[in-house]
Amino acid sequence: MSAAFSLDNFRTARILLVDDEPAFRLLAERFLQQQGHQVLLAADLAQAKAILAQQQVDLILLDLSLPPAFDPQATLQALPELAGQPVIILTGHAERDLALQAISLGAWDFLAKPIDPDLLAVVVKRAVSKHLLEQELNSFKRGAVAQQGLQQLVGVSPALRNIRTLIERIAPTDVRVLVTGPSGTGKEVVSRALHQLSLRAAGPFVSVHCGAIPAELLESELFGYVRGAFTGADKDRQGLLSMADGGTLFLDEIGEIPLDLQAKLLRVLQEGEIERIGEE
Repeated sequence: MSAAFSLDNFRTARILLVDDEPAFRLLAERFLQQQGHQVLLAADLAQAKAILAQQQVDLILLDLSLPPAFDPQATLQALPELAGQPVIILTGHAERDLALQAISLGAWDFLAKPIDPDLLAVVVKRAVSKHLLEQELNSFKRGAVAQQGLQQLVGVSPALRNIRTLIERIAPTDVRVLVTGPSGTGKEVVSRALHQLSLRAAGPFVSVHCGAIPAELLESELFGYVRGAFTGADKDRQGLLSMADGGTLFLDEIGEIPLDLQAKLLRVLQEGEIERIGEE
């Protein structure tokens, strides 16, 4: 089976326009709305970041010279913070070096003012098309990985079907999960399936057998330490909690963790903050 995609299929998008000139914002907003797009407006980077913190967009149109500094370099340095959607640079500085720097930092395209409306329409349509196609591809990949994870749960009993359903419901959420059951019943298999179906599937899956690590070493293994924290700590070391950042941490036999360390771990689970041994 094959599928053909047309740019017209992806014509409508939510676009964030960041420009300090009210007249340009008004004209560009009207033009883009005539093209069928929803337009959000910001006059500087602070407003743009506030909008992005509240909702997702499909494309950013970003002027290089923004208040308070009106420095193109300052705006370019903020490009990595806007990753996640295409960024088209709009500028009155039609300089080759600026264009190359913008592209190297992740910008989709670079348009010099005054902007040709027809050219803007084409560039916007191409950028939105690419972005939505990437979203579709990533969704497909996540679905394939998810099915692979569930295939590890072999069985047709009502209990196992309920577990699969529960995994599919919980995995996309950002919650802590307690998996219980006797040894050998597949707690790690369930945990890996949760990871593979989650939004963190691209991150690491770190498995820690708490009962296999001596109690006096477990804290340093989990939290890490800084140089000089104790005898033998001759350099900084990252803990397993930090290594699992962006992914999933599986603590096997968590009940074997000493009570005082459980209290420290509880703070990590509640606050999401990790403090290495010896860190002030």
